[in-house]
Amino acid sequence: MKQMADAGAEAVFIADGWASCDIISPSMYEKFALPYQISITNAAHEAGLHIILWNEGNILPILEQQASVEVDAFSFEQPRKGIDITVEMVLKAFGKNRCLLGNLDSELLLKRNDPYEIRQKVEEQINQSGKDAPFILSTGSPIPPDVAPEAVDTFIRYARDFR
Repeated sequence: MKQMADAGAEAVFIADGWASCDIISPSMYEKFALPYQISITNAAHEAGLHIILWNEGNILPILEQQASVEVDAFSFEQPRKGIDITVEMVLKAFGKNRCLLGNLDSELLLKRNDPYEIRQKVEEQINQSGKDAPFILSTGSPIPPDVAPEAVDTFIRYARDFR
């Protein structure tokens, strides 16, 4: 982390795709993944870096422990695998002082490219984020290459409507 800070980095994006409850149990998360997340975020803080932590999959059973990790921002996967995780749920665990990155469905929603549905989901996430809480409207996973560019344009246009 110090080397990254010395090289000019101001922030790190830490992705932990193996520490969710569709991969490991809550007790395994607490025993193995949580100490690692705390260790790496402590090192980033010591280097003076801001931290965005991303986790995927079913984080609902470990949301309180995940929120105990001192990060500046938290990003999470779009609703997938039968887990309907919302911005509102994550906000309750993380509180209104840390930034959340939204989890708009980058695959199914944007592939359907229905402007009405995209607007509805954008508005829903913004409303769930709360009036004064820091929030970045984003997708919960990378945008697949077969998503029409117009769907992304629609997403951005509607996001700007809520400034």
